[in-house]
Amino acid sequence: MRCVIFITLLASLGMGCGRKCELPEPQSASLMAPLEYESTVKVKIDSSFSPFQQLEIRQAVMQWNRFSDEKLRYAFFATEVATPTGADRPKNIGDCDFSGSSDSEFWILREEDSGRWKSLGLTNSNPGVTIRCGSGSSISQQVIFLNTSLVDPRQFVSVALHELGHAVGLDHSCQLAGGSKDFVACGSVGSPHPYREAVMYPALRSILPLTGQPEKKEVLMGNDHERAACLYGAQ
Repeated sequence: MRCVIFITLLASLGMGCGRKCELPEPQSASLMAPLEYESTVKVKIDSSFSPFQQLEIRQAVMQWNRFSDEKLRYAFFATEVATPTGADRPKNIGDCDFSGSSDSEFWILREEDSGRWKSLGLTNSNPGVTIRCGSGSSISQQVIFLNTSLVDPRQFVSVALHELGHAVGLDHSCQLAGGSKDFVACGSVGSPHPYREAVMYPALRSILPLTGQPEKKEVLMGNDHERAACLYGAQ
């Protein structure tokens, strides 16, 4: 099962917080614009998520905050539950005129209508998407959609954690299609491999051969930590 598609209108970066960021060449183009440095961003959780789903989103938020608390001495995110309006929802993946989002807050929105999902420009192989808008190294607004009709409930935390990684400013750990010397193709990454084990790997397996259970990634891995630390200039 394809886990996520990530859409951005921002150029990839090689810098974090004004410091030179040096990643191994196969991932040197895998960073994007970071959140505003030393500023906690409000995450508004769509009230139409079930209470259990809201709890699982907070679980994913906690993982990223655990990293930022330890490495940066502040929390990336603070959460609240709210009810979005139609104006808070982009009409498609290129729409940057939606409201309710800025560089200091964004929505995690629930979607399950197949027609609206298709109108966004997405398919059934994309249960989650992060849309970021801005220019250069600055984010003006962003939004996360989670399609609850497409996400296996056992993988809900994994998908939310991955999409929040995009919101932080991480692109995938490798590219499913193609690849280049500075952004390696996933097909050239064996298993086990840090890029393959990362939360930011662009796919989740629906069934693991040894267990017969869906693949879950609910804890940030070494490569996720390494790239986030590089982007934010953490020691």
